[in-house]
Amino acid sequence: MRIFFLILFLTFSVAGFSQDDKQPTQKEIEAQKQEAIKEAKQQVADLKEEIAEAKAKGEDPESIKEMEKQLATLQNMVAMLEKTNLSAKPKSATQPVKTVEPKYVSPFTPILLKQPVSIPTETEANNYLLWYKGKKIDANTLITNTGLIVRYDRVNYRLTLQPDKKLDTAYYGLINTLGLTDKMKNQFVDGMDQMENSFFMYPVIDQAYQEYEFFKTRYFGLAKNVIELAKPAHTASIDVLVNELANYMYNLKPVQQVLPPPERPDDLCICDFADKRKEYEEALDDWLTSFFKEETRILALVAEIHANLDFIEQKKMPKPYVPDNILRPEPYAVILLERSKARVAELLKKYENGEILLEDGLICATVKLAQFLNTLDDSEPQFRHIRKAIRDLIRQIKTAVYSNLFQQYIETQKQSRNFSFVFNHSLYLGHELNKKIMEYSYEVDPNFFKNWMKPLEDYNRFTLQITIDFEYQMDPGGNEPLMNAKGTFQSDKMIVSLGVEECMFNLRITDANYRNKNTEEEKFKIPLKVTKGAKEYVNQTPIPYTGPATAVMIFPRFKLNFCNLESEVKLDLLTYKKSEIQKHIGDDPKKVFTTDMLAYANKMFLSLVETHSNLEDLVKSAGDMISMSNSPLQFTTHNPKMDQMKMDYLMNKKRYDMQYHMAATTHTEKTIVPLGKLNSNGSATIIYPKPKNIVDPNDKDRVVKVDHAIITLELTHTPK
Repeated sequence: MRIFFLILFLTFSVAGFSQDDKQPTQKEIEAQKQEAIKEAKQQVADLKEEIAEAKAKGEDPESIKEMEKQLATLQNMVAMLEKTNLSAKPKSATQPVKTVEPKYVSPFTPILLKQPVSIPTETEANNYLLWYKGKKIDANTLITNTGLIVRYDRVNYRLTLQPDKKLDTAYYGLINTLGLTDKMKNQFVDGMDQMENSFFMYPVIDQAYQEYEFFKTRYFGLAKNVIELAKPAHTASIDVLVNELANYMYNLKPVQQVLPPPERPDDLCICDFADKRKEYEEALDDWLTSFFKEETRILALVAEIHANLDFIEQKKMPKPYVPDNILRPEPYAVILLERSKARVAELLKKYENGEILLEDGLICATVKLAQFLNTLDDSEPQFRHIRKAIRDLIRQIKTAVYSNLFQQYIETQKQSRNFSFVFNHSLYLGHELNKKIMEYSYEVDPNFFKNWMKPLEDYNRFTLQITIDFEYQMDPGGNEPLMNAKGTFQSDKMIVSLGVEECMFNLRITDANYRNKNTEEEKFKIPLKVTKGAKEYVNQTPIPYTGPATAVMIFPRFKLNFCNLESEVKLDLLTYKKSEIQKHIGDDPKKVFTTDMLAYANKMFLSLVETHSNLEDLVKSAGDMISMSNSPLQFTTHNPKMDQMKMDYLMNKKRYDMQYHMAATTHTEKTIVPLGKLNSNGSATIIYPKPKNIVDPNDKDRVVKVDHAIITLELTHTPK
């Protein structure tokens, strides 16, 4: 069994779980390993002799078979230790991979002119190109009196629109924002990297990281200034198209209840969040198409009529009669803009009434509405009233997005302690990017961290306290126990924080720097004061506990679920500091009660029979953990800091998983304490201090047993 504990020591030391005051050096670990190999080889030799002797004497075959099984396990232990190079420094956890970011291609296609042109006055603007009125620059290009330059490619039936940079700053702000996306994404990673222990939140950080790509893809199409027109049907009757347009507009139903956009995924209870996030973007795109279906159809018919008229004119064919209200855009354009404005205004009402998760749809619709002004050209006098109304509406939308509506919604969720919502980083970043769309000068990165991440860091604070109470008996088989030992441990109230792992949460010590390899190991453990303890031998006076005042426990493995599912915590072994143990070397357990208390207390967690049965699996787990610590990982996120964050998160998760697996191999079934469904009524107390009995009735140990093992945990939300 000493070999077993040495294996555990080596494993935890390499994985960052050293039980000593100071993590051992690689040289010290290697010396321990060589000692273990030497002792194990001696045990192998002794066991081989015992097996040979048992066979020679014709002893029970089942006993011989069990001895041979033990021999195989010992030999595996030796092989595992011999092939593990613990004296070498661990390889770099990440291997840099040279990657090339795809070159950004702007959605904006510039119209190149031979020389600068000035905006014409209304008197000078008396030429036409399709439905646009202005001053011709050349046969294919025209400038309106609002500074909009229009070019029609008659070969490819393609229309390019270039607004004036001084007059249409919103459009160029969108173009410039899309060009800055990669830079903003890297600034986001830099900011997250500077936050201590941020890697515990890697899954939600990664979701926010992907938000930039969703953002870029979402607005790339809306920012395009090239419109593909239908190829003129040279034999088509203009009358058919004119009648279709007239009938379509005549049969339009009044704008009533509008179709709301899809709500973005906001809850980390969604285990396949990444897939749902992609589905949301697709649904948002489909919704936008449907939302402006009527307007898009009207524009398509108008464009087809004018493309056919232009083709006839270029071919010098007889020009058919077309009513003036079709040649000029005023009648249909005003209707189109009025209807689209009414729809967007209804969305704004929903947003102002608290439907905050519709914000992405509202902003997309606003950008599309502004795009209609350019597509139709609002230079005509008849457009002035609707143009002003639309621009007033856009200002109202900007005011709403910049108001405290979003903040109030988040504060309500925080007060309700809706943790699965509150820690969704991508939601905050999406809101900041929406503000950037409405005002190009807005700085996303500093405001994201100031407005959301810093308050969230202060919000992510909880107080944890653990109490352990046990009673242990060693029963030699008589009517009365030979010895009875009791003890109680209690931690001080300590500050902990949530970390995200898949669709659940774990806990960590808030003030311990988990990324700093020089951080003292004790900062990752929970001190537990011995509040009382005594042992009593049969027919003797009770012996009070006089050993170390404090024990420590590796921070437990919490699996917390705020999604109406079961939660649990896996407790680990208690230890003393090495310096405290040295003070009690030579203590006689028959006379005093000191460091031997842990042998009794840990019987709550450790099943000696189960450990012995699963020793081979335990050895394999130890080997896997050591190999994991020395194995390089490769990532390709195009950002080294993001790679490092991901590596830290995965290594920490593997360490937790291995700790969990080793507990299943060595511990009693009750070591994993069920916490039930966590409080979801908004109370600050997350885990109520209800005593839980972890005595395992199925423990196979017969001589030594725990009659009484009570664990009490209390977790309270205590934000700054």
